Amino acid sequence: MQDYKLEIDVDKQTIQAVTIPDPQMFQQICFVVKNNHLEGWKPETKDIARLVDQANKPDQSIIDEINEAF
Repeated sequence: MQDYKLEIDVDKQTIQAVTIPDPQMFQQICFVVKNNHLEGWKPETKDIARLVDQANKPDQSIIDEINEAF
């Protein structure tokens, strides 16, 4: 089994090889990923792609579920 590594390239604006072209979105997602990574999350490429998709086109059902939880 290969060791896990979180790969963030600030110059290319990539996280786990997923390019996030919008600088503000990159910063926001990077912040979320780093904080959750410190808590033990090991995001894969598909996880980052899903975060980018949700940032671009929020799923109202997920937003409702989060609001209901809090």
